[in-house]
Amino acid sequence: MDITVEARNEQWTLGPVLGQNQVASLSVPRNSDGSIQMWGVIDPNKYGLNGVTGAGGPTGDGSLAPGYMGGAMIVQDGSGALHVFPTDDGSLLIWAQGQIQFKANDYGDPHHLIEFGFHGARYEDNVGAITVHCIVQDAGGVPGLTDYVPSTIPNLP
Repeated sequence: MDITVEARNEQWTLGPVLGQNQVASLSVPRNSDGSIQMWGVIDPNKYGLNGVTGAGGPTGDGSLAPGYMGGAMIVQDGSGALHVFPTDDGSLLIWAQGQIQFKANDYGDPHHLIEFGFHGARYEDNVGAITVHCIVQDAGGVPGLTDYVPSTIPNLP
């Protein structure tokens, strides 16, 4: 299945729900001309477009995922852990049971507005969308998964 994540969406974009012993392989395919998919998240009129790994440096308090690159696509697994793609055309394995969700890492996330008093453009000035390809399968069908070390994917504390 393909999931389109809009840069302007302040809500999580819902992906598949994983059951017991299921794994999702997520990837960001290149465009038909071979270029990476791009969106504009952190002040796109000033800084331009970026891929799913983000650009411009780590975000701070008041963003969806402080410490992660601004403009990065944040993937939340069913346990609530947050993940990022390693490269702009990379892939990611998710195996925690529950709903997988996607969102751009931007300042002014509604959850943080009151706590940090952020009054900027928030998600309103964002442009574009990125499509994620997702394959859900039984964990036994993924080569090497039994040897995979979950801590190799960065999570927020």
